[in-house]
Amino acid sequence: MGNLIFAPVLIGYVFAWATRLYGATAGLAAVAVVTSSPNVLAHAGLATSDMAAASTLLTCPHKLYHFLS
Repeated sequence: MGNLIFAPVLIGYVFAWATRLYGATAGLAAVAVVTSSPNVLAHAGLATSDMAAASTLLTCPHKLYHFLS
């Protein structure tokens, strides 16, 4: 159950980063790609560290991008 929080975090950061770089349409397209990915769908409900790693590996560069810009 604790792993399910990372799927919305991942989707939120994908939307935020794509929207900031390319606009709202690209943000929605990126969210559509992420949410229809078989890997995300398969691992979001499992009690493994895959979704936590995916969220963290996207969150850190996103925050670094914000820090440097």
